[in-house]
Amino acid sequence: MQSLKQEYATLKAENKKRYPEYKQAREKMVELLTAKNNVGRILGVTEKEKNRDRQQEAR
Repeated sequence: MQSLKQEYATLKAENKKRYPEYKQAREKMVELLTAKNNVGRILGVTEKEKNRDRQQEAR
């Protein structure tokens, strides 16, 4: 049981150490997705149009 507690403590410490990096990467991802969606709206491209274009290209 002691080894499990020690392993849990080790993993928890590692998680705590890596969490800021994960949080920063996630924030960057959200920022990039927002920019992508904004560009799509500016260009007037919707998901339905993208899917329709892909289907037409496949034919």
